[in-house]
Amino acid sequence: MIIKYLPVFVILSVLLVSCGPSTEKAIEYNDALVAEHAAVTENIQMLFQDISGFNMTRIDEDYNNTKESIKISTGHIEDLGDFYGDDSYKNAFIEYMDHAGKMIDNEVKQVIDILKLGDKITAVDEEKLNQLTDKIYNKEKEANKNLELKQAEFSEKYEFDLK
Repeated sequence: MIIKYLPVFVILSVLLVSCGPSTEKAIEYNDALVAEHAAVTENIQMLFQDISGFNMTRIDEDYNNTKESIKISTGHIEDLGDFYGDDSYKNAFIEYMDHAGKMIDNEVKQVIDILKLGDKITAVDEEKLNQLTDKIYNKEKEANKNLELKQAEFSEKYEFDLK
């Protein structure tokens, strides 16, 4: 009687194994998340260039573009869903986007407001700028470190090399 059902068990076993996450699917998932991160990073870098170069003609536009990019990329990441029941990797990117949005809304906005003072910037303002830029640097470094750790875990789990 068991021999009669053996072909059914073999077929079901093959189907169950082939329906699981493959390395190729993990790479595609990773690439989709990284693309969203890259889009936001590009906007953040443009905004930081405006700030460091005192480019006041573009700063508001790039500030708004960065905020919009974070919102759009967060939506795209959420739309990706989990990876075969595991949403920890996706959630790491959402946490990064949340961090980036808060940093832009708080510290970066304060920097921009001080820069808009122009010739009226005082020594106290300059000290505040230094404190804010240090805070931004440290927060960004920590957020990227956390994201890189999650990416390394994901690539190790699904057996692919990061480039």
